[in-house]
Amino acid sequence: MKVVGPSREGAAWEERFRSLTANIPGAVYRCAFDGERTMEFLSPGIEGLTGCPASDFIGNRVRSFASIIHPDDRERVGRTVHRCIKNGRPWTIEYRVVRRDGSVCRVFEKGQAVTDANGAVRYLDGVLLDDTARSKARLRLREWVYRFLAGEETANLGLCEWGPTSGRWWCSRGLRRLLGVEKEVGPRSLKEFLGFACPEDRGAVQAAFEAAAGDNLECRLRRTDGRTIRVVMTTRSHRVYHSPDRHVIAAVRDVTRERLREGAVRRLATLASGTTAPEFFGALARELVQWLGVRWVMVGEVDLQEPARIVPRVFTERGRPLPTPPSYALAGTPCATAVRDGYLFVPDDVCERFSEDVLLRNLRARGYIGIALSDTEGDVHGLLNILHDGPLQLAPGDVREMLTLFARRATAELLRLRAEEDLTRRVEELETFNEGLVDREMRVIELKEEINALCEELGRPVRYPPIWNEEGDASTDDRTAGGPREARTAVSDKRIEQSP
Repeated sequence: MKVVGPSREGAAWEERFRSLTANIPGAVYRCAFDGERTMEFLSPGIEGLTGCPASDFIGNRVRSFASIIHPDDRERVGRTVHRCIKNGRPWTIEYRVVRRDGSVCRVFEKGQAVTDANGAVRYLDGVLLDDTARSKARLRLREWVYRFLAGEETANLGLCEWGPTSGRWWCSRGLRRLLGVEKEVGPRSLKEFLGFACPEDRGAVQAAFEAAAGDNLECRLRRTDGRTIRVVMTTRSHRVYHSPDRHVIAAVRDVTRERLREGAVRRLATLASGTTAPEFFGALARELVQWLGVRWVMVGEVDLQEPARIVPRVFTERGRPLPTPPSYALAGTPCATAVRDGYLFVPDDVCERFSEDVLLRNLRARGYIGIALSDTEGDVHGLLNILHDGPLQLAPGDVREMLTLFARRATAELLRLRAEEDLTRRVEELETFNEGLVDREMRVIELKEEINALCEELGRPVRYPPIWNEEGDASTDDRTAGGPREARTAVSDKRIEQSP
């Protein structure tokens, strides 16, 4: 029997080890525990990673391994290795190395310290793998995730997945954003998600998940901040990869703004059908109270004599008219900010923010919305004020877009009302002026008749010809002078010239 000596067994083992390491897509190393990572053994695969042969690193013959670690990663790598050695744990770390040609590749390293009986570190063993392709794949995946999240946010969309058999539940960040919740407290099951649905719609939402027929369901969800949003939900069934189970994917899209816009257009169409100022402002206040669920609405115009004051036109409470308050100065009120910036939304504590506003304090208002009534040139002619005795559970952006439609119509009606009032005032002035002229002309005729009567009493000839003949008509001279007024004036002037 031939006995194989230890030397031959060691050589065979070394041959198998070298064959194994040569086929690894990377490098196996043993290095000293020093700052340069001085290599005692390094498999030939390191040349594929760095472009340098293994012999360059053995004993730091040409370069040390620490020298090719990217300068921005070098400190982090050393800190991680030391921490893991101190805690007696292996390390897993990713970093960049600079290749021989100056290019950069990413390396995945897994290593562990080898200690003696006293616990002192003798050397470090580990493996280095080329992580460049996997890093690029992770980068592409990260880009796709970013695009997905950006698309969710742009489209006001959220996704969720439910497993009818396993009960598995997953929801996207977009859905949590729609519901106003954080990841830690987001819906973790279908039951929790159904809790966000309004009670009247909860049964329909559950039926949509169970049917998963691809139909659109419009329903209402109540956010954690108390606001109610309208969504369109579409559910579809799909087969899970490598599993016989079927899961349900639901896409939830927020359509609150679209519905608000449609409602605003319908209400404006209703107001446009035969409603004119000043009745328009009362109808506008009623529509806003019904639409926004607020308590007070006031429409005012800028005082033409004092532009720093507002003259209220309409003031209503829950759609019922109230006595119109007197004009008030803009200074110290939220109206000043609304006039200056065009829009102001204060969801709560408006009295604390504008403590000088007496009307706000008297009403004990908490929420406030103000939008300027401006023309196409940007000149402010009035203000639409909306106040509530509680916090406003409204989205500022959605409300502003809709109120702008109402403000444009209100501005047109305010300008038309001003023009009508100005026309009425001028007509009255003209009529008053005409009446004064007639009264003056009649007084002149009366005085001429009195002078003629006195002349007759004194036996003198009359100074003025008679204005009226025996039949009560104007005299011949009047009829030939182009009109009574012109004739009387001409005759009077002629008699004055002939009088002694």
